Amino acid sequence: MAKYTGVIDTLFDKNKLFVKNSFIEFVEELTGKVVNDRDIKKSKSMDSSGNEYFKEELMIYEDKSGEKISIMIYKMPSSTKVEKARSYQRNLISSYLKNEGVFEGIDSVLCAFYSEDTSDWRLSFVKQEFKLNPETKKIINELTPAKRYSFLVESNSKNVTVKQRLNSLLESSNILVSDIEKTFSVEKVSKEFFDKYVKLYEKLVEAFKDDKIFLKIISESNNGDENFRENFVKKLLGQIVFLYFLQKKGWLGVEKGANWGTGKKDFLQSLLNECLNGGDEKKELGGKNFFNDYLEHLFYDNLNKKRENDYSEYFGYRIPYLNGGLFEPINNYNWKGFEYVVLSGDKNNALFKEIFDTFDEYNFTVYENDPLEQDVAVDPEMLGKVFENLLPENERKGKGAFYTPREIVHYMCKESLKNHIINKTGITEELCEKLFTYKDSYLNATKRGNKLLDEDKYNIFETFYEYGEKIVETLKYVKIVDPAVGSGAFPMGLLKEVVSLRKFIQENVLLQENVSEYNLKKETLENCIYGVDLDPGAVEIAKLRFWLSLVIEEDSKDNIDPLPNLDYKIMQGNSLIEDIVVGDAVIKIDLENNTKKLTKKEEKEFSSISQGTMSLFADEVARDDILKRLKYLHKIFFQEKDNIKKKALKTEIDHIEKELIRISGEVEVNKIKSQIDSIEGKYIISGMAWDEKDAKKVAELYAQISSIKEMEEKYKRDNIRSFFPWKLHFGEVFNDNGGFDIVIGNPPYVNAIVNGKDLRLRNIIKERLDYVTLFEKWDLYVAFIEKGYNLLSNNGSVSFIIPNTYLRVKYSKLSRDFFANNSKILRINNLENIKVFESASVKNVIIHYGKGFSENNIPKKIVHGNNFFVSNNINTSTQKELGVNTFNFNDNHEKLSFSNTIELKNIVYISKGMVLNACEKKAKGEFIKDDLISDIRNEIFCKEYVEGKLIKKYYIEKIKYLEWGTERCPKKISRPTFKELYEKPKIFWGRMTGSIIDYSGILSDQTNVILVKWGDLTDINNKSILSSIKKDFNTSTVESFRNNLEKISQNYSLEYLLAIINSNFPSYFFKSIKENEIGLVPNEMKQLPIKQISQEQQKPFIDLVDQILEITKKEDYLEREDLLKQVKILESRIDDMVYKLYELSYEEIELVEESLK
Repeated sequence: MAKYTGVIDTLFDKNKLFVKNSFIEFVEELTGKVVNDRDIKKSKSMDSSGNEYFKEELMIYEDKSGEKISIMIYKMPSSTKVEKARSYQRNLISSYLKNEGVFEGIDSVLCAFYSEDTSDWRLSFVKQEFKLNPETKKIINELTPAKRYSFLVESNSKNVTVKQRLNSLLESSNILVSDIEKTFSVEKVSKEFFDKYVKLYEKLVEAFKDDKIFLKIISESNNGDENFRENFVKKLLGQIVFLYFLQKKGWLGVEKGANWGTGKKDFLQSLLNECLNGGDEKKELGGKNFFNDYLEHLFYDNLNKKRENDYSEYFGYRIPYLNGGLFEPINNYNWKGFEYVVLSGDKNNALFKEIFDTFDEYNFTVYENDPLEQDVAVDPEMLGKVFENLLPENERKGKGAFYTPREIVHYMCKESLKNHIINKTGITEELCEKLFTYKDSYLNATKRGNKLLDEDKYNIFETFYEYGEKIVETLKYVKIVDPAVGSGAFPMGLLKEVVSLRKFIQENVLLQENVSEYNLKKETLENCIYGVDLDPGAVEIAKLRFWLSLVIEEDSKDNIDPLPNLDYKIMQGNSLIEDIVVGDAVIKIDLENNTKKLTKKEEKEFSSISQGTMSLFADEVARDDILKRLKYLHKIFFQEKDNIKKKALKTEIDHIEKELIRISGEVEVNKIKSQIDSIEGKYIISGMAWDEKDAKKVAELYAQISSIKEMEEKYKRDNIRSFFPWKLHFGEVFNDNGGFDIVIGNPPYVNAIVNGKDLRLRNIIKERLDYVTLFEKWDLYVAFIEKGYNLLSNNGSVSFIIPNTYLRVKYSKLSRDFFANNSKILRINNLENIKVFESASVKNVIIHYGKGFSENNIPKKIVHGNNFFVSNNINTSTQKELGVNTFNFNDNHEKLSFSNTIELKNIVYISKGMVLNACEKKAKGEFIKDDLISDIRNEIFCKEYVEGKLIKKYYIEKIKYLEWGTERCPKKISRPTFKELYEKPKIFWGRMTGSIIDYSGILSDQTNVILVKWGDLTDINNKSILSSIKKDFNTSTVESFRNNLEKISQNYSLEYLLAIINSNFPSYFFKSIKENEIGLVPNEMKQLPIKQISQEQQKPFIDLVDQILEITKKEDYLEREDLLKQVKILESRIDDMVYKLYELSYEEIELVEESLK
């Protein structure tokens, strides 16, 4: 790498402007070709505002694969800021590719953008794909829009990432265009940054864990929060990241009397250097502890406190008062009240140096990337990925949290907003599409400093004049919520869309001048945006992103507006549960009746809370109308900048909720006491001895009262909600608007395989909380869809990205039925060809449902290719005609001829293997599955045993040994099944692997599905077999039905069945009915159609299977290429025979082969 350091260092010298010759030297190293000045194509052009820009095409480079890329330099107009004019620059390249490059086979450009009046410049890779008519050579269509990835090269910055990336690129030989493209990978930088971020987080957690003074803080301030340390560190790192963005704006370390924006771009680093060098005597900072002597004072005494002219006597600089709560001590811990310092010593100071050194390797940009314009840098949007990466792996799986890619967020937000505008204003769908197109064009023009032509202005004015005021009014009060807000990606996307649309209309249709994006954002946040999440950490990250979005727009040099308070806009709670669940009891929060019980006594308490600060009851709102009161309090709290007044407001708001909970609990306790009195009364009057049943009941009732009291105290102490009363906290939305206009998000994906507390909670959600779409093993996202729909206003819509299996899975049947018959299904986007979530194995679908049913509604059904931007619309009819077929995207298996077949369940009994965990009732916690399994056989581990991952097509990879005949196994395992299941000849079918026949009595767990012919189970009676027949065949005459199954099964050999199961055909069939993306389940396997042929006709299949099994049982099978090849040939012959057996056409065989890819 050192070989190219000189070239790279010269190009990215932080003290120099862009130097053309240095860039040419880099290009020559990159391509291995000399750039001759006479060969450079130079041109000068003018944009619509009369600004000149200069283009120099240095060369067209063709790699060894034939891919071409143009390498250019653009000198931008002096009035154009290189950092901000991103869309403008991308469109210049797009124009070149469309009008010139495409005809020379070029779809990519490597380009340097610079301007003489700024030292910053941008190195970009732009790609756009087209389809040409081979005869006319004209563009038929754009396969993808122009997408640009850039490094912003800044003066006074280390520019570490771009240097490392380009050094690595130059190390390669025969550089391909694809190698250049990978160099600009945003995902790679994101992963690299967050891997380092997580390591820093873990180190910081360990440092606090070992700190005795911090342990004292925990004991006094954590309010029972088990994760206080982790949440403290998450917030601390979040605060530091936030300040890195503020440094970027020049808001930190501003000299006394100087303007905002002139501060130190390395303010935090300079403070650390002072600390490491013994402090700054001039500023009387002689301490050497960075956390105590610098960060705590910066956070809690400066950024969180209003000072005259924002001047900090402690630091000797101007530091802005930010408000909002970001820099309040977590859980209000007493940061000044400890005699000794936290994180003392050089080791811990060095940890902060490591944090800053790591962050300094990356460019921090306050401009959030959009799908077509992405900087290879850390932007606010990445904070969502911070949140995801800081979830432990097991917790992430439990919460089902996956971060949604920005292009999908962008799409869902636009479509939701379009639907709302159409419903509210009466504008046509076609005109609404134009509105968004014009808006985007206008924003691109204004970002590059251009103005619209008079003709364009008039066209916009004339087109939208009729709707202008209606649209602005609609956008001003649209109510938006994400009930699983996470890091805030969806409401953030809608915030940007609402603001950009309002700015466009207000300036071009209503002809208002200098519309402030900052004011629009703040107003939209106050009026429109809401969010809820169970995770308090997620709520903090979401608020952080909204604050950053405001900081981006704040350009004042004289006065920085403190941030708004978002505590009652983005809130912690369980969106699915509006009432309080205590054990098996559900306590209703009755707003209508219980608010009336907030008496004069409570009012007096409120007044004493606010005494000396402000008169909280000075308004004309009726004091007994709590919901109106809360609306008023929320409004003034959002804008309040005075810390004392803000604290008083928050105390009153929280007091109202806690009192309602107390009163609701009191009502429930009184009901329970009535039951107790009734039971005790009869014994007091009669004097008879207590019945054991009644005594137990009374004890349970007293325990229930204790639990309710405990819940009240816990909530007062921890302030963590396991519920969320929507109409209390967001009362203004329901009172004024009837609900939310847009419910949007990516709800958790959590399946039904849960135990203990979670299982009880699921049962309560299903049985006691009025949900009507939850069925059998329902996933959590199904409940979120119903809850989202019920939160809607009359014309509202809900849009969620959820697993693709929703379209066909059994547990979502009631949900599909409900929405097919009760909602307007606006659109369904099938994303099965795209891996949306890197950390998830699911395929996805976007559903968009409107409130209320319309039989003439025509749902849009869209299938996306392996690129989200490439999609096809499926022709559909009205929702009334389609019914539940609205959800059917894949009916390919119906095209295959399945005549003369029988479902597999008619031939074999199908069951999962045993569950080896300790039985919850008999032996909870005594052992785990791994305790029962060994690789070595002995007297205890004496039974041959296999798991699904060890089952391959026609062979077992490895045999293990299971503990058997002991006190633990099989007596105390969770699901022992029955012994004959393993003793009889059987097929092991790995749910994610292959299948094999076993005649030797091997045991297995539930990762395998076991197939035993009905005829081999004659005279074996148990509950499992009988309930299986009853359920699978919907019969009450089990015995006679079973006799028939036994007769049928004798006509089929296990080898014949194995041939079909291990062939290519089943994978194609299962694709159309699969309930899960990961593996098969017994219910799917049971439906496999088996051709009904004679035993004589089965012999060729049996013969080939016997040949394969003879080969695969050889000990050296996997090491011998000749044997592997033989098996492959035999498997191919079986595939051909199965295709012929099922009478598949050539086209159908192609579909089968395609399904395997």
